Amino acid sequence: MKEVAHFVSNAVLIFGILIATFLLIPLIPVADQWYQLAIVQSASMKPNLVVGSLAIYKAQVTYYPGEIIVYKSDEKLIIHRVVEKKIKDKQVFYLTQGDATQYLSSSPVFAGQVRGKLVGSVPQLGYALVWFKSQSGIAAVIFVFLVLIIIGELTKLL
Repeated sequence: MKEVAHFVSNAVLIFGILIATFLLIPLIPVADQWYQLAIVQSASMKPNLVVGSLAIYKAQVTYYPGEIIVYKSDEKLIIHRVVEKKIKDKQVFYLTQGDATQYLSSSPVFAGQVRGKLVGSVPQLGYALVWFKSQSGIAAVIFVFLVLIIIGELTKLL
């Protein structure tokens, strides 16, 4: 019994450390060589990206037509495909479009707005990340760790 409790508490502790690390990664100020995370909020990129997916992106020097980019507009992140790259008055900008939409995005995306190129995604994991950052998610994680501490102390007594 003691061995099982010890194994379970170690497994949950390792899982907790992985979750904590995963949740802290987006909070670390990063340079261009780091990967960043975003949660897909709309269906504009279906079927490639569904709502609730966790998008993983990385900054690059330049972006090309066909690539999916993450850019900031009105203080929110948007994920769209580059349709065309243009240069006007020595300023680079991109025309973008969602895969599920018929029209180009309403305004051009300037190079300074682009945060990175999509390198991968994990369907539905964004929902879990949002939940873990919510009050109920934080409370659940704290509760699990308290239970683990109690189990650990009880196994010492046995």
